[in-house]
Amino acid sequence: MNRLFSIVVTLTWGIWTGGLMGVTLSVIALARTFPPRTDGNFALAAPPIFAMFERVQLGLAAAALIFTFAWRLRPGAKGVKSLLFALFALGTVGAVVEATYVAPRINELRVERASREAEFNQAHQLSERLYGGTFVVLVIAGLVLPVAIANDGRKKEAA
Repeated sequence: MNRLFSIVVTLTWGIWTGGLMGVTLSVIALARTFPPRTDGNFALAAPPIFAMFERVQLGLAAAALIFTFAWRLRPGAKGVKSLLFALFALGTVGAVVEATYVAPRINELRVERASREAEFNQAHQLSERLYGGTFVVLVIAGLVLPVAIANDGRKKEAA
């Protein structure tokens, strides 16, 4: 059962981390193709990408927490699995704040055509920081994950 949980947690982590990179690269490509300040195509294309990813990210965050917690309840490497859970929890906080507070405000300002105002820029910078911070936390979790798997196996062998 430990192996199954470690596989599911690893897959969830990989999809979540890859998704963050994918949404970032997609929006960068859109910005280069349709510069945001020159026409409306970027403003039409980018928001649905973020909205879809926000829903997916929240689902992945929930899955990471649930499966890591279930894995933590199993014998072996409890401390490392607890650290992994804490990292996923921190990433989840970033995802929730971005999806429930920052993104709706950015969309309100965009609809109001206030996208060039200081408030929009501040909200956009906060969104970038939340995405970046979540990515850094997930990279750290990715470094902890193999340690959890290895220690989990050692504790199991010793038992």
